[in-house]
Amino acid sequence: MSEALQAALRYLDTLPAADSVQHKNAILYLYHLILFKRPETEREGLIQLIQSHTTDTEVRNIIMIGAEALIEQGARETTLENTVAILTARFPQADVNTLKPVLEGITDLDRLKALNLHASLVSSLRAFRHELEG
Repeated sequence: MSEALQAALRYLDTLPAADSVQHKNAILYLYHLILFKRPETEREGLIQLIQSHTTDTEVRNIIMIGAEALIEQGARETTLENTVAILTARFPQADVNTLKPVLEGITDLDRLKALNLHASLVSSLRAFRHELEG
């Protein structure tokens, strides 16, 4: 994939300045293609390759915002998984998975992190539920 992307980017670099809108659109298309269709393990290197072939500030900002959103999404998912794992280990008799939909509905990463810490310190699942609902 990297070689094909490099070839496409080299071609885009040959476009005349009058075609800057097409160049920008093509770069953004390639970025979205990588973001949504390539495995996570390939994304970072391919996105860096795209960034190295554009000086357009708007395109760079879009790519950076997308990367930040992916990082936050990954942090949310990891924090949620860790919280469920902690609660499952601490309270093996309880059905912790019933809390998962509520946790998944929390978009604030700081709140999820606080709940993760609370999961490791709380004395009972009931107390955790109270904190979760509060």
